[in-house]
Amino acid sequence: MSELSTAAVQGPRSPGWLARVAGVLVSPRRTLARALERGEWAGMLTGLALVAAVCAGSFGATAVGRQALRDNQVRSLESFGGTVTDAAYVRLGAVDRYAAAIGTARGLVGTPLVTFLLAGILFGVFNGLLGGRARFRDVLIVATYAGVVLVLEQVIAAPLDYARQAMASPLNLSDLIPVFDQGTFASWLAGSINLFRLWWLGVLAIGLSQVYDRRAARLGGALCGLYVLAGIILAAVQTATGGV
Repeated sequence: MSELSTAAVQGPRSPGWLARVAGVLVSPRRTLARALERGEWAGMLTGLALVAAVCAGSFGATAVGRQALRDNQVRSLESFGGTVTDAAYVRLGAVDRYAAAIGTARGLVGTPLVTFLLAGILFGVFNGLLGGRARFRDVLIVATYAGVVLVLEQVIAAPLDYARQAMASPLNLSDLIPVFDQGTFASWLAGSINLFRLWWLGVLAIGLSQVYDRRAARLGGALCGLYVLAGIILAAVQTATGGV
């Protein structure tokens, strides 16, 4: 059998990893449909975990990154009304030497763990509560490919955080519209709404619409609505606790 005949029997080759990543960003519906047809998720998830590990590990390996991580922990505690004493600040600094290892482990282990957890939650909600009949593998594929957007956020955030010497997610509304007084409900709410996360929810909605034969716009509206509601609740808690 000739090489041409063999290729015809085997079918078209699967696009490479980078091509599939680009496909999620520019043509998510087609890319997800192809991934669901082929049952592809392991290679994509492995690649995303490696990229996330490199971003977090490299940032944590620098002095700027270690200081930014410590300051971010302090801001997180203070945003809920907590107080960080000098002794507590020193204790936080004791963890700095492990920042690179922690970041690398978070990328390698945390990325697949969160992806499987998200897939399990979505599978339970749609199959268990809403009467869907999808396979868990298909939901896992959607969760995996949607994760491309979140890893892209990390890739963009790492050099920006290094340049600013501070950790802050890019494309938060508080960064794009810096008009709210710090410590107000509006400022906390704007800081909790991230355009990358809205993009990610949109990709999730497109994939879930194919898996469960539902309208993507309706799913996207529901997911984004829940996201904004969570931001409102978080902002209310931070305002009530006197976060700074």
